[in-house]
Amino acid sequence: MVFRSRIDPITIKVMVGCSVIAGAALFLPLLMPDSTVTQALISAAVFVLSTGILYWVKVSLGYSFQEDHLLVKGGPFRYRIAYVDIKKVSETDEYISGFRMMLAKTGLEIFYRSGLWESIKISPEEEDRFLTELKKRCPALGDT
Repeated sequence: MVFRSRIDPITIKVMVGCSVIAGAALFLPLLMPDSTVTQALISAAVFVLSTGILYWVKVSLGYSFQEDHLLVKGGPFRYRIAYVDIKKVSETDEYISGFRMMLAKTGLEIFYRSGLWESIKISPEEEDRFLTELKKRCPALGDT
């Protein structure tokens, strides 16, 4: 079962703004009379690579329930959290700090035993359905 990430409108505006700024920074210098084709190709490659990864994460960010773990993936990033390692789930509005795989201001923070961060912030579109499914697979959560 796969749950898509909720995306706030402000997040989309920030992503578009970053793309415009990156594009301007990379392509405006090419208007100078001494710019070369090589510089244009390098600028185009950097722009496509940087914005491509950004939008790849946006389009593919989701959370899927596997047999023995929760798979959180977005773009080239993938994280597996074993159900037996999940200790607690709580609502969060901590947008800036922590390890986040979400594109919304609010969401859920999953605390787990293994891993570098010991918690991950996510924002499934159907939060109630996601929590119900997670509790089925992690009986230790109870009525968290």
